[in-house]
Amino acid sequence: MCSRRAAFDKGHAMLNKLEKACLLECVMNKSEDNKQVKMHDLVRDMVIHVNGISSRLMVKSGMHLREIPDGNYWTEDLEMVSLMHNYISGIPSDVSPMCTRISTLLLASNHCLTMIPDPFFMHMATLEVLDLSDTSIEALPSSISKLGKLSALLLRRCAKLRLVPSLEKLILLRKLDLCHAGIKEIPQGIEMLINLRYLNLHTPYLEFLPCGVLSKLLNLQVLITFGASKTSKVKGYEVASLRKLETFSGQFYNIHEFNIFVHSISTRGREPDMYFIQVGEYHTVTFKEEPESFGKHVKLVKCFIGRGDDELVLPNGIQSLDIHDCHGVASLCDISSLNNATNLRSLEISNYKAGAAALPNDMFSNLKSFRIHRCPNIKRLFTPGLLLQLHSLSVIEVTFCRQMKDIIAEDNDESIENHSIDMKKTTNHPMLRHLVLCELPKLKSIYTQTLHCDSLQVIEVFGCPRLNRIPFSPSPVPSNLDKILATKEWWESLEWDQPNAKTAFQPYFKNCIPHKLKFINRSI
Repeated sequence: MCSRRAAFDKGHAMLNKLEKACLLECVMNKSEDNKQVKMHDLVRDMVIHVNGISSRLMVKSGMHLREIPDGNYWTEDLEMVSLMHNYISGIPSDVSPMCTRISTLLLASNHCLTMIPDPFFMHMATLEVLDLSDTSIEALPSSISKLGKLSALLLRRCAKLRLVPSLEKLILLRKLDLCHAGIKEIPQGIEMLINLRYLNLHTPYLEFLPCGVLSKLLNLQVLITFGASKTSKVKGYEVASLRKLETFSGQFYNIHEFNIFVHSISTRGREPDMYFIQVGEYHTVTFKEEPESFGKHVKLVKCFIGRGDDELVLPNGIQSLDIHDCHGVASLCDISSLNNATNLRSLEISNYKAGAAALPNDMFSNLKSFRIHRCPNIKRLFTPGLLLQLHSLSVIEVTFCRQMKDIIAEDNDESIENHSIDMKKTTNHPMLRHLVLCELPKLKSIYTQTLHCDSLQVIEVFGCPRLNRIPFSPSPVPSNLDKILATKEWWESLEWDQPNAKTAFQPYFKNCIPHKLKFINRSI
């Protein structure tokens, strides 16, 4: 079986080739922030004419139709029908097109469409692709159960959909997309879909996932169960049994279930190419719906991650880790599996009650983003030696940590002799781009020496009344600096090491009101 990634890459290569040949046009979808392509009407008409397939196609997309075309258009030779992006609100109950060769029917984005009568699909036994996404249908007709050749059933964003008939006879179905559908339970017979490759259950109303269903879908390559529902969690053994899984998004009940999954992928020596996993209690998270954007992300919420039988085990390839309101370890150094997380790019810690967030000294050289929020007992973030080893770090964000005194400071027993690194008066950190410090009432120092950060673009400081110095050299000002966001009161209170420093940085200062900034909202 061809991997999904290989098929995805092959498809994109074909689209790129057609775009370069001017047979397709690039279109940016601003609402979904992604790139799409379309074929110009003239090119489409030419292709249809040259290939002599006009009698086999009915394309009336975006033509402001309010009713489906009448019976004269539904010929027996039809193979593909597209009625997308219209205003069709209903289909008459006596309409039953005699389309015995049809393979594709696209009704997506008819937002007013609320009902499809049962006879409509009676003579479409050859149908392979049915797209009803972005419609207002409340129930699928029972005749869908008889579409034995159906390979793709797309019901994306059918928010009013409540009733789906049994799917047990659709044994050739390869893709079932119920993302943001209104269903409260999974369709009956889904466990019989042994050829299913793609299953998306990212639905806000799904109440639970019955045990034993997922483990029967052994050909699954993409499984998405993570959603707004707080109860749609999965068992570790069920996901572990899906040995062809390439992309996974879901919630595990606890660390034990998560560890079962991780041990399984470790044993077979291959983990999914992309995953977005939450463990423990449900917690709102920004979730990109397209599987190709997942990366390798794990979020732990109110979990015990200490030692013992259920000590946290992380996948070796993990790229992003969020730890929210967890307990059981005095510092991150106590999580032994972090020693293997050499690909970690992003680390976020919030509501962490321990007094240290120390990072393993030599493991996070690829870390690009470090965010820490509402950690009331942490007083210092980095030692100078550790910061130099985090040479890829580009984002540092520290918010609402009421005991934080220093961002960079030596341990009491740390000395220059303890480091192989030569700690000079000026420290270079070439990759740092964004520094955010918010609501740190005891913060006195970012760094007592001078930091040279030529890539620095943005500095944001709010609610740090004791911080009266910024450690960045004005000779020269960082060449990429774009802005310094802070209140005028704080800016005027700063003390400067060099007489020309304030003048050098003044053009970049912007007086801002804290509550209007995004980073405060995302840290709550």
